[in-house]
Amino acid sequence: MTTLSTKPKTSTLHTLKVDPLAPYNRVHSLLYSLGILALLYHHCTTLLASPSFLSLLLLLADLVLAFMWGLVQPFRWRSVRRREFPDRLIDTVGRKNLPALDVFICTADPHKEPPMSVVSTALSVMAFDYPTDRLSVYVSDDGGSEVTLFAFMEAAMFARYWLPFCWENGLQERSPEVYFNSSIGGNSDKMKIGFRYGSLVEDYHTGYRLQCEGWKSIFCDPERPAFAGEAPKNLNDVLGQVKRWCIGLLEVAISNHNPLTYGIRNASLPMGLCYAYYAYWGSWCIPLTIYAFLPPLALAYQKRLFPEDTSSINFENWPDVANSVGEV
Repeated sequence: MTTLSTKPKTSTLHTLKVDPLAPYNRVHSLLYSLGILALLYHHCTTLLASPSFLSLLLLLADLVLAFMWGLVQPFRWRSVRRREFPDRLIDTVGRKNLPALDVFICTADPHKEPPMSVVSTALSVMAFDYPTDRLSVYVSDDGGSEVTLFAFMEAAMFARYWLPFCWENGLQERSPEVYFNSSIGGNSDKMKIGFRYGSLVEDYHTGYRLQCEGWKSIFCDPERPAFAGEAPKNLNDVLGQVKRWCIGLLEVAISNHNPLTYGIRNASLPMGLCYAYYAYWGSWCIPLTIYAFLPPLALAYQKRLFPEDTSSINFENWPDVANSVGEV
């Protein structure tokens, strides 16, 4: 990838600058990897010298930690900083040459995802400053809620007044819910070219497959928030969402599109490792559980868990050492 000048040209849609700390990150990664190899070597020699269940669990925990650490390194190997200029898109490609845009809005539970929020999302997308003949909006209601259907029937009539109002006044806050609440934000839509089903994490799966098919993506982080979304409001919802993520990511890991095989082969080695980090995200539970329970159990049963420090100081001779230092 070519490093562009930080001073954008008129037709530049984004600029890129490699983080000056990237070389130091690489040196740190290499040194840290040597430490990990030394630790794993110690675990193996200890296990072979005196096999025990505790040593085996420690080796398993550190193997998983080392594996996850290796997967995360491509994120830090060549970190870059970008500046985006989406306002220059029309001047660069022309309004007539803009590509067709499909927007998918997914919902499932009208109690956790209020129909009013889903409707506001759809209306904000329909109000995009984009050619109407190239913009298509799809709503997928996995729950088949009649309440959501009724809300969209009402929204269809409201759109006749809302969309012209947005276009004539040049509104930036095109979501009715956000606009009437006078809060900062946009819309909570997910702009995808199509969702790859077969996984509970369809957004991750879609982006991953698009990368493997040759699509190039650029992370856009504008100063103004690009969208406003919903988040779990209680512990039960958080646990349910985390469980859904873990299962969905694991489905990708054990499928024919495993990032360590399919991803590396069809995208690139760094890209495959980055997506594998998320695919195996649920494996963090293995070392966390082991290190959460083993130390207190070893302490309770008086079992040595870590190697003994042989470089201990003899505190009986400490006064003599202090006196000799004072004389000097």
